[in-house]
Amino acid sequence: IPDAVVLGGTLIMLPEDQIEEQSSQGLLDGEIEDAFGEVANILAGGLTQVFLDRYPQQIRFVRTESEIIVPTKIDPTSDTPFPEGSYYLASFAIHLEEHELHRILLLFPAEIFDLDGHEQAAADQTSSRAQETTPATAVTAAGGSAAGGSAAGGSAGETSTEPVAADSDEKARTTAAPAVPDGPPIVLVISEDSGDAEPFSEILSTADYNCKVLSFQEDIKEQFQKHQVLGAFLVMSQVSEKGFATAIKLHSTGQPLPPMIFAGPEWTRSTVLRAMKYGARDILIMPASGDEIQEKLNRHFRKAS
Repeated sequence: IPDAVVLGGTLIMLPEDQIEEQSSQGLLDGEIEDAFGEVANILAGGLTQVFLDRYPQQIRFVRTESEIIVPTKIDPTSDTPFPEGSYYLASFAIHLEEHELHRILLLFPAEIFDLDGHEQAAADQTSSRAQETTPATAVTAAGGSAAGGSAAGGSAGETSTEPVAADSDEKARTTAAPAVPDGPPIVLVISEDSGDAEPFSEILSTADYNCKVLSFQEDIKEQFQKHQVLGAFLVMSQVSEKGFATAIKLHSTGQPLPPMIFAGPEWTRSTVLRAMKYGARDILIMPASGDEIQEKLNRHFRKAS
């Protein structure tokens, strides 16, 4: 819960002392809870994009609802929060400036990925219960672990990692590699008004970045096909549907999204949440000084190696 408070509170730009207070108290409610839900939405959207690009089947991840689980109140014999079965566990670290955050754990039913062995695991599990033998532990497979049994302490079935690895290799071979752009690496400045783009293009040029200025109406996808896009500034005269529609165009390029900075005046918490949902790495309040633009550039963009 403290991690959820930190992530949600940071997303809506709450004061640091308020985040620390609610984190220490373990209070996840109100706008912070809503903001953490948006973090989950962002994660689901990122997973969906990766699977659409790299997985042969059409799999989409959608957040439906959030629930706080208290481990001491879980009944191991029930189907809550997860029914007994085979699962695939992926785990990764997450960092947020000065905050110490725990690892994020993602748990998926093994059958949605067609992982070899999950049906055998269920059969082995039934057999082991009948014989009252000690169940096998989870085994590592394809970058995560295929774990039989319930996540709340149920027994685990015996599985083999070899078929999964072979299957993953085969899928990797059949996934088409994206074309490599032959143009120079660039940073995009997508602006509703050409005058608003000038400070950004000047600072980028001074920092030795190739810069391409586009209007909201111009073709964005073509730039991703021709160039390695190192980052993008989306500059709005007013934070409005026009800007968010342009953000959606960025998502529709079919390419991995670079770091994106959304710039505009008069941000509210709801518009910040929308910007993050559409892929914003950071927010810049306009009008912005040259130093403020430079700071965002240095923090989020990296030159091509």
